[in-house]
Amino acid sequence: MPDTNAHLKDADDIEACIESMVARRNELRRRFKDWATNVDETAKKLRCITDNALVNQSTRMEHILEVGKAKIDSIRSEQAQIHDQLTSFVSMLTSAQSQIFGSLDTAISDNPAPVAAKDAVQQSVNVV
Repeated sequence: MPDTNAHLKDADDIEACIESMVARRNELRRRFKDWATNVDETAKKLRCITDNALVNQSTRMEHILEVGKAKIDSIRSEQAQIHDQLTSFVSMLTSAQSQIFGSLDTAISDNPAPVAAKDAVQQSVNVV
């Protein structure tokens, strides 16, 4: 005699299978949500770390540029000072040369013999 409760047993199996599948789906959804949350939190942490690193690097670069600019300004100031000193020195040499050769020109007009001496002095001053 056929089992009249067989269709109920099959229905119970199908219902249990559906409940199992729904439970598994819900578990997978929960795990995916947890995973997505972890990925989002990790991404936020990485962005924060990256932003901090960029800010730190930018701050260091600004400091390096400021130090470099100060050194360049110092060198320029020193160059200007040396230039002024050299200009003053050249002016003194020119004045001394004028005085020396002015005296020689006066002496030569009185006595033409020192012309060779004047030329020798002129050459030595031009070499310097």
